[in-house]
Amino acid sequence: MSDGPKPEPQEAPAIKRPKTEMRVPPPPAALPVPPVDVTRLRAVPGVDALQNGHVGPVGLVLDLPDGPLGQAELALGRADPLAAAAAIADAAADLEQRAIKARAALMQGDLEAARAALGADRDHEALAVADAALALAEGDAPRAARRVADALFRRPSGLAEHYLLALVKVAEGDLEHAQGALASVARASPTHAVARYQLGQLLLAGGDPARAGTLFEMAWLLQPTFTAPAMALAEMLVESRQYGEALNLISQLGEVAPEALAPRVLQLRVLLDVGEREAALQLAQLLAEKVPGHPEVSLLHAEALGENERPDEARAIVERLVAAGITDPTMAQRARRQLARIALAERPPRSDEALGLLKGAVHAGGGLTGEMCIELFHVAVAVGRRNDAEEALELLAHSGDVGALISGAILARSHAMWAFARKLAEEARTHVVGTAAEAQLEGFLATLP
Repeated sequence: MSDGPKPEPQEAPAIKRPKTEMRVPPPPAALPVPPVDVTRLRAVPGVDALQNGHVGPVGLVLDLPDGPLGQAELALGRADPLAAAAAIADAAADLEQRAIKARAALMQGDLEAARAALGADRDHEALAVADAALALAEGDAPRAARRVADALFRRPSGLAEHYLLALVKVAEGDLEHAQGALASVARASPTHAVARYQLGQLLLAGGDPARAGTLFEMAWLLQPTFTAPAMALAEMLVESRQYGEALNLISQLGEVAPEALAPRVLQLRVLLDVGEREAALQLAQLLAEKVPGHPEVSLLHAEALGENERPDEARAIVERLVAAGITDPTMAQRARRQLARIALAERPPRSDEALGLLKGAVHAGGGLTGEMCIELFHVAVAVGRRNDAEEALELLAHSGDVGALISGAILARSHAMWAFARKLAEEARTHVVGTAAEAQLEGFLATLP
């Protein structure tokens, strides 16, 4: 029996919903808008993780005082202390005048003049920035931090206050915060050559020489008489063995700052590195007459005399320097090394004395260098002191100098010191992971028994 045709399914009628609007009331005008922190990340060659490229709230607006004090602050940012002092000559605020005078004196390296400018009022709130700068120059980082905090409480968006904050953070080892503060200062003041130079130093220490070099160039272009950024550029060129460009830059520095000693000292170093013995000796003698007893000049003068086969005069200079007392550990280390080289250059060479001097230099506490360990190894092998040679290689393993580690590994292999060859090569490999040098070191390690 048929049930008959089935009815077609019917669609459910659409349900009409009333239109509604949602209105959100605006926030009360009295409620402050909180700052939004934005983190910029950047990739650094050889580092797996992204690095923080900016610190602090974006859009922080720094300001300057009005009138002569603002002009003086701009002059200090341009590394022009004389213009800063002239700008506040007629300013009415005595305390602010003294603060600028103190900071201008510090920029010229005159701590006594800075102390005299602040006088007995160092704790006054109006002198907080200058007092922080003086405390940093005196090596008192905790006081500098307290005074910067006082200054920022008084002027939270002050440009000078944030610049000193950056310097305090550098002294405390907080380089990331320091970089952010310096970047804020550089954005707020396009002519602030000093902030760009300091920021470049931080980037260079962080392994970013390209950006650091750009900042050094910018700082020098902003203030041609500000020699520090140009010297930093020249040092970078010397480190990369671009001696011609370095000498050209040093020549330009000599024109804008003819009385500056640092460019001439660097020029002397370059002349010695490239083997210009006579020119180096001539310049060394001129510098020695200009600044007698200067440790750096004296050591380079002795080196130039040694290169020109005048070891007796070279030894007399270094011994006189040592007898006068060397407070800088690095200079003391270099002096011992120079005496060792002079002993080796004599005929016949005084190898035992040179070995003792080099061992003293390596342990002098002035910063262990791989090159010195290599020298110690060569001398120890020459006089048949295997224990001293092994000690030199052991010290080399802790130097962190990749080039010296590789050289030491090759030397150790050539003298059948297999364990040291492997140890040095493996240590060098840890510094070049992910580069072509890693594969080369793997091949070197495969040749060792």
